[in-house]
Amino acid sequence: MKLFLYLTSHSSKKYISGPLAKSRQNVTENFGCPSCTSHFDTTIELGNHLDKIHTAKPRAEVDECFKALKHNDKWILSTGKIVGDSLYAFGKLQIGDHPSRSLIFDLGDSESYIKNGVFTEEEIEEIKTYKSPKRVQLPDDIKHYLNKFNCQSTADIRKANKRDIVGEHLNCKNIH
Repeated sequence: MKLFLYLTSHSSKKYISGPLAKSRQNVTENFGCPSCTSHFDTTIELGNHLDKIHTAKPRAEVDECFKALKHNDKWILSTGKIVGDSLYAFGKLQIGDHPSRSLIFDLGDSESYIKNGVFTEEEIEEIKTYKSPKRVQLPDDIKHYLNKFNCQSTADIRKANKRDIVGEHLNCKNIH
């Protein structure tokens, strides 16, 4: 994006549009980064900035680990999509730190995977529910015991704790 830098009479800088720049003096052409608020005098400087700051960097250790994976060991969803391959491809596009750069699926980032076409909602649901532990019902005697501590105050909890764990005959003040 081409911008124009206007040097005001107070030696301050102000970025202005092309049409306005034609009517002013002390204007230099400037190039703004499309990804952040940085500005540069030349397209070469802008290009260097984009390469350094806004370009995904290769990670040899992840590439080696990925290449070492055997196809038979990869997780294949019911749709035929291979989870590791999709995460690897997505991770290579990431500029900053992202779990996918280490072949980690982040459950909290499901929207990003959907938005970028990495996985569909159905595939993410399959990933989330794969080998998820079944909820176990507590036995009634444990529920009953725990409910004794469902009290309104700490004093009531102390009474319940004293009565059920150490017995009513023990006075904690004598011990502590």
